[in-house]
Amino acid sequence: MPESQYTQIMAAEAKPAEPASCVKGGRSWECQGEGDLGAYRLDEISLAAETFPPGTKVLVMVPSCPTPGCSLHADHAEGGVCECGYDWQAWAEVLQ
Repeated sequence: MPESQYTQIMAAEAKPAEPASCVKGGRSWECQGEGDLGAYRLDEISLAAETFPPGTKVLVMVPSCPTPGCSLHADHAEGGVCECGYDWQAWAEVLQ
């Protein structure tokens, strides 16, 4: 059987509600689906399996530290700062 091709039909990105909240919480999902006229915000994403065809895949990706030689992800940063010193807090503020 040939390998299936996949088409992205929706996307969501965690965004801080306000600049000071990216570490302490206060995040929401900025979402956009195929055919949507604009993005919208949600506190939770719920995907009922019965609404998608068999073979549907869900990917969750977190940002990786951009510092050369550092392989940690943003979810490992304590207090908004990577072990190598990269400032995830400042990076998240740009996402607003």
